[in-house]
Amino acid sequence: MSFQPPQLETDEDAVTARILDGLATRLPGWVAIEGAPEVALAEELGREIANLNQATALVIDTAAAAGLGQTAFQFPAYTGATATIAAEVTVASIGVIIPAGFTVIGTNLNGDEVAFVLPADVAATSVTMPVTMNALVPGDVGNGVPIGSLEILSANTNIAAVDATAASSNGADAEDVNTYLGRLVDYLSALRPGGVNGADLAALARTVPGVHRALGVDLYDPAAPTTPTERTVTVFPIDTAGRPVSSPIATQVQAVIEGAREVNFIVHVADPEYTAVHIAFAIVAETGADTSLVHTEVIAALSKWLSQWGVTSSDDQAWVATNTVRFTDAIRVAGAVAGVAYISSLTVNGSTADLVLAGVAALPAPLDDPTAPSTVTGTVS
Repeated sequence: MSFQPPQLETDEDAVTARILDGLATRLPGWVAIEGAPEVALAEELGREIANLNQATALVIDTAAAAGLGQTAFQFPAYTGATATIAAEVTVASIGVIIPAGFTVIGTNLNGDEVAFVLPADVAATSVTMPVTMNALVPGDVGNGVPIGSLEILSANTNIAAVDATAASSNGADAEDVNTYLGRLVDYLSALRPGGVNGADLAALARTVPGVHRALGVDLYDPAAPTTPTERTVTVFPIDTAGRPVSSPIATQVQAVIEGAREVNFIVHVADPEYTAVHIAFAIVAETGADTSLVHTEVIAALSKWLSQWGVTSSDDQAWVATNTVRFTDAIRVAGAVAGVAYISSLTVNGSTADLVLAGVAALPAPLDDPTAPSTVTGTVS
């Protein structure tokens, strides 16, 4: 038997009418009078129940689609990850057993308390023993507990103190059903007959949790970058910050693509190439404009332009290969900010010429890159 979703009434007038009919049936002689308290209550209940039914129907539809993805296509939803924290436990003496389940509490940067648990017994080989503990609750909430003292929750006379030696990390929230369905659409769009190309493989890469954008370059082999190579594609995945994905995620991207590629098709996964872009400007604001606010918004507009390189207006996960930072585009972005009267000067890497970014998967360096960041600076008068 095929699945038949429940029929849920989403018309508030119909729901209200059913409530009023029920009252009339259960209360002989009762008549609905517009404006009466019980009628007003029935109308309010009708609105609320109709809205709830509408939301429930959407959840049922999306959950059914998600179930299809996991069962028919073996494409699982991302269930999240548990944060870990590196800590140092001070014990009474060497040989003390720090027991599995030993629990401490820290506070993350948002002020939330996070419990961490030791997953297995640890025998202390020194009086300050390094351990790795797992957050009790999975999700992003476990991240960001800073270096420092942790509160001991499990009473143990052999343990004097616990101190975090690195901020907690690696936690991630489970994706919601709409995010999963978006990834499923990307995945299914690449399973087309007749071969694969760079766009297909980039879509597949985006189905891996942790990959925000990806670019597939046809005929490109990183080992022979100047020679087009038949039946070869290189995929460049990046995260939401525009940085290369971690090694484990890159490995997962490779595995997903290997499982779907054509026979004798060669696929590489590589990091993009970054070029530091330095924009400097001098702007005159309109009369009466707040120069401080205009300065902030010009910085924000140019920073967003660089950080979303290759994104299209219709898809914030798109990556259109673009290797030229055009001087006139920088002028356009800055000049479109409210309160700008005119731009008296603007340079890109010290010049008024276009800047060519290096590499086939070329991106401006992130503004928070620790080694060679892009910068946006200037004055508004």
